[in-house]
Amino acid sequence: MFQTSVNSYKPHILIADDSRGIVQLLRSFCEHEGYRTSEAYDGFQAIQMTQTLQPDLVMLDMNMPKASGLDVTKAIRSDTHLFDIPIIMLTGLTGREERLKAVSAGVSDFQNKPVDREELMLRVRNMLRMKKMSDLLQEHNRELEDLVQQRTRELEKVLAEVTEANRSIHEGYAETINRLAVVSEYRDEDTGMHIKRVSLNSREIASALGMDSGYVENLGYAAVTHDIGKVAIPDQILLKNGSFTDLERSLMMKHTVIGAQMLSGSNSPYLNMAEKVALTHHERWDGSGYPNQLFGETIPLEGRIVSLADQYDALRTQRTYKPAFSHKKTYDILTLGDQRTSPEHFCPEVLSAFTRIHL
Repeated sequence: MFQTSVNSYKPHILIADDSRGIVQLLRSFCEHEGYRTSEAYDGFQAIQMTQTLQPDLVMLDMNMPKASGLDVTKAIRSDTHLFDIPIIMLTGLTGREERLKAVSAGVSDFQNKPVDREELMLRVRNMLRMKKMSDLLQEHNRELEDLVQQRTRELEKVLAEVTEANRSIHEGYAETINRLAVVSEYRDEDTGMHIKRVSLNSREIASALGMDSGYVENLGYAAVTHDIGKVAIPDQILLKNGSFTDLERSLMMKHTVIGAQMLSGSNSPYLNMAEKVALTHHERWDGSGYPNQLFGETIPLEGRIVSLADQYDALRTQRTYKPAFSHKKTYDILTLGDQRTSPEHFCPEVLSAFTRIHL
C-alpha cells in the first residue's frame, strides 16, 4: 500500500509464476524500474503472501499449481483488505471467453506471453498510478469520516448541553409555578387541593382533545395557577361562610385580572399560558362569563378547558353553602344544566371530550 506521506516510497510488486526463469526475468524488469519485489511459485503461496504483504500490485500467471490465476484473483477480490490491489494476468490466452472470465473474476489488465518488457512496465506504471489514486482517495475518505465523527461528537455534546439547559429552564419555570400555587394553600387548604385537581382534570381533557404531550404538560402547569389572583382577595371575602354581597362578588371576580397581571410580562411559554388561563377561566362560551364577556373561540382553548375542569371540581367539592355533589349529579349538571349552570357555558368540543372521559 502506498504511503503518501513518504515521497521516497518504492511500490511493492508480488510476482507469482511457477517458472523460476520467468520470475527472475520479471523481477529484473521491476527492480530496474525501482520497484520492490516478492516471489510466489504456486497459487496457494500467492494468496498467502498477498494476505501477509498486501503489495501494491500482483503480477501472476494464469496457470499455476495448487490454485490457478483465476482462483488467486477471486481470493484477493473477496478480501475487503485486498480487493483494490491491481492484478496483471500473464497469459498466452487470446480467446474472448477466457479473457471475459478473467475480467469477471477481477483481473485488472493482461500481459501476453512472451512478455514485452516495455509494454509490461507501461501497464505496471498505469496500474500503480491508479492504485496510488485509490489509496489517496481512501485516505481522504478516512480523514473525512474521522472529521465527521469528531463533528458529530461535538454536536452531540452541544445538543446534550442545550437539552440539559432547556430541562433546567423547564424545571425552573415549573418550580416557579408550583411555588406560586403554594401561596394559595397558605390562604385556604381547600383551594390548594382544588387547584391540583383542576390541573389533573385539565390534562385529561386536553389529552382527550388530541393535544400533543407538550401542550398537555404545559396546561397542567398553567392550570395550577388559575386562581393565583385570590391571594389578593381579603380573607373576610375569600373565607366567608355564606353568600357574597354584590360588592364582595365584584371583588372576588377581580381575582382573574389580578392573577393575569401577576403572571404577565414573562418570556416563558409556561407563564404565558398560565396568564391566559388565569384571565379567562371564568369566561363562558355563550359570552355570559367574566371579566371580559368573551364568547366562543375568542376564548383561548386553555381557558375553555380549565373553565370546565374548574366547574367540575367546584361542583364535586363541599362548600359552606352547598354539599359535595356525586360524580353522576355533577356530570348531569354540566351536560344537561340546572338553575346556575348550562351546557352553553362550555365549549362544545371541550364538553364532548369531557363526556368521553366520564361516560
